[in-house]
Amino acid sequence: MTDYVIANNNNSPLNIVGTDLSDTVTVNSNADGSISTGGGDDTVSLNGNNTVTVDTGDGADTVTSKSNEHVTINTGSGDDIVNLNGNGDATVDLGAGNDTLTLLSTNQRGNNGATEVLSLTGGDGSDTFTLDSHEAATFHFSFNVQTTQGQTVYFRDGDTPNQKNADGQAWANYAKQLDAWRDAMEAQYGADQNAGTTLSVDAVTSTKKTSLTTHYDFDNSFTFGGGTTITSTDGHDTIKGFNVLTDKLDLGGITQQQFDDFFTLTLADADGDGTADDTVIALKGGGFQLDLIDVQLTSAQLAHATGWDLSI
Repeated sequence: MTDYVIANNNNSPLNIVGTDLSDTVTVNSNADGSISTGGGDDTVSLNGNNTVTVDTGDGADTVTSKSNEHVTINTGSGDDIVNLNGNGDATVDLGAGNDTLTLLSTNQRGNNGATEVLSLTGGDGSDTFTLDSHEAATFHFSFNVQTTQGQTVYFRDGDTPNQKNADGQAWANYAKQLDAWRDAMEAQYGADQNAGTTLSVDAVTSTKKTSLTTHYDFDNSFTFGGGTTITSTDGHDTIKGFNVLTDKLDLGGITQQQFDDFFTLTLADADGDGTADDTVIALKGGGFQLDLIDVQLTSAQLAHATGWDLSI
């Protein structure tokens, strides 16, 4: 284990590089700069007003910041703990693992009256955010959206009755067989993913004395096997202290239509207090769940928090 203690060094920039062992770094000055502790179960304490970037690498790390300036904290993989006890802005990426972040601000304004802004990413795993008073926080989540093109096939490989010589009965038989084919395709593959008119014909039936033209519209194609899938490895996250008026949910580019199709928004007893007063947002296929404790988020408030509708 390596210990680093920086005290009364307000002018020289920080440039601490640790080891892959379990490092302990304590900064008691207002110096700015960077701290990189490498692997291992590291402990970093920022006790001054530091504008600093902290990278703790892999391991079960603990970072405590009392800074009233801006701190950037990246804890890497592992079950990490981050405590924010200052009033400055913070950008925190907890990385993979079951992490915990706690904000205990002494007031609701940042340094020199500037707004305290939090940018928080939990990453893979089950993470818990507990926020005391704060101005605004954005929680970032990631999703993998994949859209694949389906396969399109045609009835009779596109072959149709002769438009000039076939009689009305030939087209009636064609329509009946086409309907049966489409029913069979739908039973096997589900709904046509590109339904619509694909064949328009003006069939001419001629005799020695008359010529009759009949217009037909058919959908003689069927598309299947395509569509959109959404997955996530963000896990099961919990936010305590979410502010519906100021906090934001960055869902990684998910549109409102995609949310309606692939996610659920419900009220449940997520914290086990016997009352279904917690908002639960979940991906229908699994892999992501977000519990907003003691928050009853409406669809309109969700649209505002995600930026889908900023007029609300």
